[in-house]
Amino acid sequence: MNLESLNLISSGLVRGSASKFLSFAQKVAFFSIFVGSLALVLSLSILNGFDDKLRETAKKFTSDLAIYTINNEPINNIEEYSAQILKMPNVCGVSPVVSADGLISTKTFTEGVAIQSIDTDVSYRNFDKNIVAGDFSFSSDIAKEIIIGEELATKLSVSVGDKVLIYALKSNENISFSSASYAPFEIKAIYRTGMLQYDGTVVFAPFNSLAHFLELPQGTATYFEVYTKEAAQVDELATLIEDKLGYPFFPLTYYEMNQSIFAWIELQKEPIPLILGIISIVAILNIVTTLIIAVVEKTHSIGILQTIGLERKKLVAIFVFQGVKSASVASLSGTVFAVILTYLQNTFKIIRLDSSVYFLDVLPIKLELHYCLIVIGITLFFAFLASFIPALIATRVSPIRAIKFS
Repeated sequence: MNLESLNLISSGLVRGSASKFLSFAQKVAFFSIFVGSLALVLSLSILNGFDDKLRETAKKFTSDLAIYTINNEPINNIEEYSAQILKMPNVCGVSPVVSADGLISTKTFTEGVAIQSIDTDVSYRNFDKNIVAGDFSFSSDIAKEIIIGEELATKLSVSVGDKVLIYALKSNENISFSSASYAPFEIKAIYRTGMLQYDGTVVFAPFNSLAHFLELPQGTATYFEVYTKEAAQVDELATLIEDKLGYPFFPLTYYEMNQSIFAWIELQKEPIPLILGIISIVAILNIVTTLIIAVVEKTHSIGILQTIGLERKKLVAIFVFQGVKSASVASLSGTVFAVILTYLQNTFKIIRLDSSVYFLDVLPIKLELHYCLIVIGITLFFAFLASFIPALIATRVSPIRAIKFS
């Protein structure tokens, strides 16, 4: 029996002159698989979007790997260490960084911040794409200028060109205002990543300007940022750096520096696909129910087909074909709708999030082809297996009794 014959007979059995109840059951089955496929594709894409966006943003602030010292002691001879690190395999760039905790203040508001140096000429971060106001550059490396996040700018009610007062503890000093450095800084630019923990707390300044402000000796840094050629091999590089540099240095990968964020993502990845997968299996059972109803309602027609010589295995093929066809149409429709919703969200940013809870202020969705193929493939596989139940029931119908059945 060819595919055209299967389609003709199966459509006639299940859809031809169907009762209202059977028609309703068919619609419920279609809608169930449609929603199940839609939910599965979207959930996988959302989790992938979170993972991708958070990793991308984290790297802009933390690099692939950072090298700190025990007790955060300042690092001397930074040029010598930089040259040594650059010679290591998989390293494409090294940037010494000066950082400190401090306060940023206007006449009406004061906020705690993390202040760190940034080299605007280094292209590894691609941070310039996040600038929403001003220019991603400083007048000079000693200029008292800063780049702040959009969330922080909103709190302070400031914009590009305004001046704010920065307080920061000098290196190795006790915590007190008498030991703090303070000076006015001009806001050179405002950035936006969508992550509250960065946009509301991290302030950037030129390296030499910040080092002088903190009264650090010439050629001194707080830590090193290391950029790699292959981020997937960052763990091997961390081990090598630890062996080569030794005490008091210790490296941290971007994953370790943002462990709480990535642990949150991994926590979401485990139960959601499982739960939605169960929902999809339940949806497939609706197809089984629909086909069983069709067997009951079309018993007379099944008996006639058997009487004129239709083999049992072909009768099984008819019902299995109908089940797989119904599931494929519903699953494909749900997947296509998921693609449309993904496009709309990525284009118009329709769904907003509370960045204090979800780390991002816009729902990220990253759809990949293999997600669609996996969802459709699994749906068809289970639909194929489940369709054998009503198919086998149909083969057990006695032709004589079936013809008498009305």
